[in-house]
Amino acid sequence: MEMEGVIFQEMPVELLPAMNVPRLSHSLLTVNGEVVAIGGHTTGFVPTRTAEYYSGGSWHLMDTYYTHDDGFAVALKSGEVMVGGGYSSDFGIGQSFGTELYHPVTHSFTHLPILDQKRTHVSALELDGGEVLITGNWYAPDKMELYTPETGFQKVKEVSQARSFPYVLRSGQDNAMVFALRDNYGNPLEPILIDRLEGESFTVPLLEQWRPAVPVAGGTRMAAFEVGNYSYLIPVSNGEGALAAMLVSGEEFSLLELEHPIPTNSPWGAIQYDDNFFTDKDKGIAWLLGADANLRVYLLELGYGTALRDGKAPVKVYYTPPIDGLIAGIADNLSPEHPVPTPEGILLPDGRFFLAGGSGGYSYYDPTAVVCMLSPGGVFKANSPSWWFPVVCVLVLAFACWLGWRQLRGRKIASAPKEIREMPAEDLMSRLTTLMETERFYLKKDLRLSDVAAALGTNVTYISAVVNGTTGKNFPNFLNSYRVRHAQELMRQNSNLPLHAVAEESGFPNETTFLRNFKTQTGLTPSEWKAAL
Repeated sequence: MEMEGVIFQEMPVELLPAMNVPRLSHSLLTVNGEVVAIGGHTTGFVPTRTAEYYSGGSWHLMDTYYTHDDGFAVALKSGEVMVGGGYSSDFGIGQSFGTELYHPVTHSFTHLPILDQKRTHVSALELDGGEVLITGNWYAPDKMELYTPETGFQKVKEVSQARSFPYVLRSGQDNAMVFALRDNYGNPLEPILIDRLEGESFTVPLLEQWRPAVPVAGGTRMAAFEVGNYSYLIPVSNGEGALAAMLVSGEEFSLLELEHPIPTNSPWGAIQYDDNFFTDKDKGIAWLLGADANLRVYLLELGYGTALRDGKAPVKVYYTPPIDGLIAGIADNLSPEHPVPTPEGILLPDGRFFLAGGSGGYSYYDPTAVVCMLSPGGVFKANSPSWWFPVVCVLVLAFACWLGWRQLRGRKIASAPKEIREMPAEDLMSRLTTLMETERFYLKKDLRLSDVAAALGTNVTYISAVVNGTTGKNFPNFLNSYRVRHAQELMRQNSNLPLHAVAEESGFPNETTFLRNFKTQTGLTPSEWKAAL
């Protein structure tokens, strides 16, 4: 069927064995080929000191060291999962210091040092260098802290705004941005300030009109809505109730062009979206999970890959029949600002959605243990989720990356001027190099990718893709490589020039950023580098 130009299509639903423990506000993720549910609270709003994994067609219960109700869980590059924070008492009261590590091979937990500050409504992210950045809180102060195995958890920076469930997004090599919809008491943030792990905070004009549509729940989801290296897709809404998709590339914020507005109504009533996007980077598709008051679940499909290449993203909606017990839908007595959560879900490697737990009643006191599988665009397979084979996935991913690289080198942008639209990636990269080396754009303070795009007559998405595909770097690292070389030339000419002056004359925003980038790109501090001359 079709509604206001958007196709609505029913999708298959497969009910799976229920979890051992009804859960809400838990972390759900895939690790080592298994779905794992960690923490949350159970019936009566009581935090549960358990986790469970799905294997062989059934759930297997495990004990955790601490409770993690509205805490964070981060899948690390090591293959393990860091879990921490959450409410310390029943009924969503208090904050927790506790952190631990989940080992998927042995299905066991080991405790870690305590957080520098007790937290709940907390988010976390593993940085490129392996450190884990933690921030966010609820009815308590907020700050940024970092974890390393050598130092444990240590405060590294104050925040410009205390936040609840903030977005923590990688914006460059070992750098990140932090921002949120609400403060640590649930109040809307006005204005929304964006903190950098390294550097000063800043504002984005786009966020004055379009604000994140939902909070981000914990650290498992940050990688789930990546569309590329240091690029993310986030649902945003305006004061009139319209929804859109915001593309964040490095520190550039823009709206994705869509063929049709995101539908907030279906043939059966209002759709409530209470989650962030899930992205399938191989297919260039983003999914948004929603529900209605009639117990239907919806998956909004955005073809963002088409918009990034040369057009507008197609919009489609998949829906299920009513699923009794999985969700409560939208309760009439609850405001849109405080909705009953939709089921906790994850996108699986084979393109299906796995939903487990959530609110089975009309309050946070009645979680559900119901589990199901959604198959948008295809018929479900009746097997349990030990369905994919890691070796095959690696081969398919490697081929997709190679094919994407080949396509990138000849990519054209329809929205750019004719001479840019017909220019291959190699030629555009040549023009960008000339802009840097001849006109020395890198010396401009607070230079943004949008400034470079405007100078070349194209858009930020194409420039970002060309730089990444040609050099393997994101734009900030590409830019700072020129600044570091300029700083080296200055120090060759005058070894007594103060470092703050070297940083300023090379285009860096401050000395700290200069020192960090110099060490990253040369392996030496400026003093060590000068001593080796």
